[in-house]
Amino acid sequence: LSVQAEIDHSGGRIEPPFPPLLIEPFETEPGSTSQFTLDLPNGTYMVRVEGSWSNGGGIFYSWRIKVR
Repeated sequence: LSVQAEIDHSGGRIEPPFPPLLIEPFETEPGSTSQFTLDLPNGTYMVRVEGSWSNGGGIFYSWRIKVR
């Protein structure tokens, strides 16, 4: 499983390095999570995670976070 993550903000894209999103293979570690702290300016952010398998298929997650 290969994964790319990006964070967009109204002021432009936040480029890495930001702490990586850790995504483990579902077969071996179901429910794996990664926690980290980001110091972001106030605003609304859209977080997108895309993943694909070498034999085809994939996942796409998108969620919105608000920083106040």
